[in-house]
Amino acid sequence: MGMTPKWSGLRNAWNANSKGKVLYYIRLGGFGDKYPDCNYPGRWVFTPYLLNMRNYEDKIFKEGLQDFIWEHLNHCNICAQKHEKPKGKEKRMVLGKEFTEFGCAGDDCRIWVSKADKATIGNLKKLLEWEKQARNNK
Repeated sequence: MGMTPKWSGLRNAWNANSKGKVLYYIRLGGFGDKYPDCNYPGRWVFTPYLLNMRNYEDKIFKEGLQDFIWEHLNHCNICAQKHEKPKGKEKRMVLGKEFTEFGCAGDDCRIWVSKADKATIGNLKKLLEWEKQARNNK
């Protein structure tokens, strides 16, 4: 896929970029004491940045990946703090379903995966390929 991660400069985090923007992060062990809600001691977290999901929404539904995305959707306390939006106040539609507790605005959709089997890895590969294609077609 040509998406080799590099150390991001953040604590225990590697990322890969596409078209000058983060495509995904791999984080080991969480974020430390600053963000205790996001700590995953002894685990890794894979976070794809699906910035152009609307461009391949039809593929997501055709492949039945909407439940996968909904299940792993990141309800980000860090972003809620960063953007000064109280947790639970911002509502977003993601693939036709309403969610709350969002701090991120715009089309940014992040999912967090910390336990992956073969099917999960296959789903992530599809989503990353579609995201790369959408970025290349802009």
